Amino acid sequence: MSKTKVVQNSLVSGVLSPTLIARTDIAKYQNGMLTGDNVTLMPHGGVKRRPGLEQIAEYSTTNMRLFAFEFSSSVYSLIVFSTTDIKIYTDDILVDTIVASFTVAQLEEMDIIQSGDTTIVTHGDFTPFKILREAPTTWTKSDVVFDQIPQFNFNQIVETYENRGTTNEVNLKIGDIVYNNDGDDDRGLNNRFYRSLQNRNVIDLSEDFFTGITPDFINNGATTTGRTIEKGTVIYNDDGNDTDGLNERFYKAVWTRQYAIDLAIEDYTDESNWTVMSEGTLYEDLGEGKEDVWSATRGYPRTLAFHQGRLWFGGTPSQINTLWGSVSNNYFNFDTGTGEVDDAIFDTLNTDQWNEIVNITSANNFVVITKGGEFINIASIITPETSGYKRQTTYGGKRLPVISLDGTVYFVDKFGKSLRYFTYNYEEDTYLSPSASLLAEHIIEDVKDLDIMRGKTGDASNIMFLINNSGTAAVYNTMRTEDIAGWTRYDLNGKFDFKKVAVVGEETYFLIARDDDTSFIGKLQVDHYLDQTFTATSDTKVEVNEYAYNNQDNFRIIADGALQQNTTVVSEAGSYYIYADRSFDSAYAGYIYNVEVETMPLSAGTQDKGQISDIVRSVAIARLNLFKTRGIEVNGVTVPFRQFGDPLNQTPPEFTGIKKISLSGYNDQKTISITQESPDPFTLLGISSEVTY
Repeated sequence: MSKTKVVQNSLVSGVLSPTLIARTDIAKYQNGMLTGDNVTLMPHGGVKRRPGLEQIAEYSTTNMRLFAFEFSSSVYSLIVFSTTDIKIYTDDILVDTIVASFTVAQLEEMDIIQSGDTTIVTHGDFTPFKILREAPTTWTKSDVVFDQIPQFNFNQIVETYENRGTTNEVNLKIGDIVYNNDGDDDRGLNNRFYRSLQNRNVIDLSEDFFTGITPDFINNGATTTGRTIEKGTVIYNDDGNDTDGLNERFYKAVWTRQYAIDLAIEDYTDESNWTVMSEGTLYEDLGEGKEDVWSATRGYPRTLAFHQGRLWFGGTPSQINTLWGSVSNNYFNFDTGTGEVDDAIFDTLNTDQWNEIVNITSANNFVVITKGGEFINIASIITPETSGYKRQTTYGGKRLPVISLDGTVYFVDKFGKSLRYFTYNYEEDTYLSPSASLLAEHIIEDVKDLDIMRGKTGDASNIMFLINNSGTAAVYNTMRTEDIAGWTRYDLNGKFDFKKVAVVGEETYFLIARDDDTSFIGKLQVDHYLDQTFTATSDTKVEVNEYAYNNQDNFRIIADGALQQNTTVVSEAGSYYIYADRSFDSAYAGYIYNVEVETMPLSAGTQDKGQISDIVRSVAIARLNLFKTRGIEVNGVTVPFRQFGDPLNQTPPEFTGIKKISLSGYNDQKTISITQESPDPFTLLGISSEVTY
């Protein structure tokens, strides 16, 4: 039996796919891991235990959206959108609540950006609105008021068919309008307009026209009804007089809206805005005139971004592949004017693919991500005359936030299964979209949200968080200048699920779903080693919540850095507490989560056998280079940290240095697995091992 030494000085390549266990020839294999759960890669090469999650707020629902608001370099807020309101937290304190209403689908798909003290939100279903920070504790919501909305001729021709009591067979499409004047009310009221709600093949207008058709007009009755009348709405006047519209006549808005029209006394305030529809008169052809591109009828902008002094909108439900850029330095004015340099821009992506716009962003170029591919605006300075788009790659993106970093745009592909980075390649003189997750493809699945913690003092690399539909988080550590790029995974031991993420300044917040369909907002807290933590406000106990009282398994308290023996949450006078074993200076309580780091199958070159990756082998000795660590096991063997002479009634000190672990007896382990079930610090800098073969 022979022995050889295998050294792994770095784990910076992160988790690699199990399908790579035969690829000992690639450099990343030697610095990779088979498993990296609840650890974060360090740019120096090691891995460290992820921080615990401190509870900031809890909710009775899991349907929410998080957004980071940066007012200044030192003042940050977390905006939480739910189906019933918008809450704003500053320094983890709720400072204001705005009443609002959204569907779950709208929360998932709306686009959000910030400019100064204003946050702008868009979705195809509603008028863009803004949230204004008027004061630290005063925030207001209002619809965006545009100086000018672009116009477009949709060529929407509305055909009208008349039922005059004679056989007139036609095909009706959804939206076609029928006027009934057959002299009776048997099949629809006489002298009324109807709009088809379904397709009807070869319908006989003299007998059967009204089936599946309902009225589509507003009746001007005898009671006061203040209404805002949209363009295209039909009003029937039966108020008994010919003032403000002839009695017993239909009227229809043609060009503009009528605001707060009182149907009891008037049909219109400006006669030029209406066209009379007397008996036998057909609707006019609406295709002859332009109309607003953003409206309740046509839908509203879905995506937005700032680029070169313009506010850009991308795509609406009726114009999925169109882009609009505002007047230069006048964000809410989209007047295209005569095409001068500063005028608004109205562009459409016309190619041979399905180019529904899912994201737009500002990078080295103006970048447009569609379901069919990735585009750039080819103009260095975009004006109405120079604006033009060129497709670069054809992967397509998902309707999720994008990350712009160092001139590169990271986006999730349209299937939600890989992270790609859209970057310029000087050799090919074009943009490429290589996969950032190719070597760890199994760690990403059906991504639902993402955000990035940009490099800062003490942790120079950038850490991107991708939330999987399964409730885990794929964590990507990247520092392009140092060729650092690797993945690890966060999970919550099956009790909780990650739902959303937002990085606010130097803090990272997650929306965490609990197994009872409630949720909490958790912040990564570097000095906590438990999840859903609560900090003590007394010197003997920690106040917790009802969920902890009802779910006490693995709920613990740490006082003065030591895990306490007591594990029972008690109810006292309507509140819930967990007590420490003795009085303390500081303490917190929460749920235990496990950590695991497992190497790739050990491989090395030998003189007598060549590569040992494909022969029977086992690990005899493991040496771990540790930094401020305790409470770990190696291949199931507990690593001792208590030294002779250490007080038995105190937690062992954190260990820094080399720990040698003898794995007694012959075994067939081909990897080194380091696990940690206790809530203790853990940082692994490197591993060496003696392998027998």
